[in-house]
Amino acid sequence: MNQKNINKKVSLVSIADNLEKEELRRKIKRQNREFADKNKMLAEKIKELEQLNNKLTEINRIDELTGLYNRRFFYEKIKEEILKAGRIKYNIVLAYLDIDNFKHINDKYGHDRGDKVLIDFGIVCKKLLREDNDFVFRFGGDEFVILLTNCSKSDAGEIIRRINIEFKSIDSNPSISYGFVNLPLESDENILDNLDHYINSADNNLYAFKKRMLSVPQKSGGMEIQQLALSI
Repeated sequence: MNQKNINKKVSLVSIADNLEKEELRRKIKRQNREFADKNKMLAEKIKELEQLNNKLTEINRIDELTGLYNRRFFYEKIKEEILKAGRIKYNIVLAYLDIDNFKHINDKYGHDRGDKVLIDFGIVCKKLLREDNDFVFRFGGDEFVILLTNCSKSDAGEIIRRINIEFKSIDSNPSISYGFVNLPLESDENILDNLDHYINSADNNLYAFKKRMLSVPQKSGGMEIQQLALSI
């Protein structure tokens, strides 16, 4: 084989090699592009899944009728707030509330009217409670718990008094009854294990309030009623 043919053969091999390399580069580039597209799609799916999980978590925390937090979430939130208050050293007031004569409203006017009363109460609470400081939970039926953080008992009484006044102003709604308890963040190291004790104490204060309200003249003002609640 002469030199000319050898050079020609080498040239053909070189061209074939270059073509193969170019094809390989195109293939790698295409695969990288496809891989990037799949990664983007995967990231979008992960983000969508996280959003759905967050939405599901929020739904599981919310009472369907009133839009308030539910009882299940109360037991999560109160632990979080107690630990936070213990670190920062501020007070938490737990208020237990119910709607006066609610059974009578359901029996006389029907459950649709009763549902509207509960919805109205939720709207008023969302309007008047302090954002990021106060948390309201529907405990069941017409019973509610409000956590008032970084708040004195007297300030808590004023907040509940304003809720009561505005709630009664809507569509002739009934009044609410309520009882308070301070959560002893420093004096009771076992408070997280004794939550029901404090809830029951606030509930007992609510019924003591109801009992004493029977002796209060109907013309008594909101401040007099508030002082009655705080004295229990």
